[in-house]
Amino acid sequence: MLLELSTALLKIQAITRKDGKKMTHKEVREAFEKLFDHPIKDAKGNLATAVNRKKSVTPFLDSLVGTFEAYSQERDEK
Repeated sequence: MLLELSTALLKIQAITRKDGKKMTHKEVREAFEKLFDHPIKDAKGNLATAVNRKKSVTPFLDSLVGTFEAYSQERDEK
């Protein structure tokens, strides 16, 4: 889950270093591990597995989008 999110944020350059340089996968992974106090084990292997999923390569991100859309719709109905 964190791997999907961190990779997506890295690819759109939503996370930057203080010196303005692009972050590496390793730097983003380490930042997320520290932020969430949760290790991301075998990042390369898990990322390869995620990319090869048949149904959806981003089930966690898909669930975030669906949850936010439902929240937005609920707010509109109030």
